[in-house]
Amino acid sequence: MEHKKTGLLICGGAFDQEFCKEYLEKNSFDVVIAVDRGLVYANQIDCKVDIILGDFDSVDPDILKKYTSEQSEAKVIQLNPIKDMTDTEEAIDIALQEGITEVTILGATGRRMDHLLANINLLMKPLKKSVKACILDKNNCIYVRNKCFSIRKDDLFGKYVSFIPLTTEVNGVTLRGFKYPLNDYTLTIGNSLGVSNEIIQEEAQVVFNDGVLIVVESRD
Repeated sequence: MEHKKTGLLICGGAFDQEFCKEYLEKNSFDVVIAVDRGLVYANQIDCKVDIILGDFDSVDPDILKKYTSEQSEAKVIQLNPIKDMTDTEEAIDIALQEGITEVTILGATGRRMDHLLANINLLMKPLKKSVKACILDKNNCIYVRNKCFSIRKDDLFGKYVSFIPLTTEVNGVTLRGFKYPLNDYTLTIGNSLGVSNEIIQEEAQVVFNDGVLIVVESRD
């Protein structure tokens, strides 16, 4: 059986301290990467960090010193503030280089819609490597899929499940076990048909022929 290696990215977007602290009390990770301001958040919840990445222009010098001192075992990757990709993309690339097979990303949502849209698109990088990845905050779990999958009702992050095409079309979509089923339907960019569905059976199936779906499990 292939060994699962889990990774956590703590980025610099919206960060609900109570939710994240509780989440980390219930889940452990093999590698934790703090991304720039994410180091401040890691410090707030007393999270051990394995890799620190960023230009650190938004990190208190005392916190940075704490995690880069000789007593710290964290690996530091200093980035040039003038670059062609975001810190989050750099962190995802590092996670993939580390051989991580499941990635959870905190602090990747918030007020900056440009960053959120970019971060959702960045989920394509692990998808292409067959690495599971999700963006998580207090109210949402966001991931992308390019092949058929199932969702157990007991494992749902929230009550609602939405399906939004990331590619121009997602063909042959069939939804079984949902309140609003579909049968061999083509979801296209430009309509909201797949938003706010609910699972009504113990396990629901999402079947499609080709394309990429954004899946959002949401709490009200």
